[in-house]
Amino acid sequence: MKIVPNHSFKRFSSILLEDPQDAIKELEVIVQEVYQFIQHEFPTIDVSKVINQSLFLRPKNS
Repeated sequence: MKIVPNHSFKRFSSILLEDPQDAIKELEVIVQEVYQFIQHEFPTIDVSKVINQSLFLRPKNS
């Protein structure tokens, strides 16, 4: 089973070409989608600690 974020190829490709601030925002969205996929597909895996740590370590971009 292949599970990837929507339009991942296009999104990753555009990250390399976009303005760095926009690329960072898109990467943050993709990371959140991956966490959501894990929580949905593998509910027995607790990723809350990883999510909280990543939110703490990564500054929010506006």
